[in-house]
Amino acid sequence: GKLHSLMQEAAQILGVDAPDLYVRQNPSPNAYTLAINGKKPFVVVHTSLIELLTPAELQAVFAHELGHLKCDHGIWLTFANLLALSAIQLPGVGALLANSIESSLMR
Repeated sequence: GKLHSLMQEAAQILGVDAPDLYVRQNPSPNAYTLAINGKKPFVVVHTSLIELLTPAELQAVFAHELGHLKCDHGIWLTFANLLALSAIQLPGVGALLANSIESSLMR
């Protein structure tokens, strides 16, 4: 589908293999990468994030996640880093961010 194309394109630009992409039904907007040793890494994106962002913004999120894989960071939650993507200005990000900070320390 369209999401898969966005991921493939982002991966090509960054020169990495596109990970598997999973969409999870979830009301809190989030995306994260799981890289388990020896297995193909995958990116999980929540349905609410897909509804919230434009395709270009979603691709920025994917590129951000791919950046973690490229740098071999393992498990990261994007939302804690979304503010670093100045292209994305989301209302109410403060409260969501507070909830995600704890999870992002799961490394």
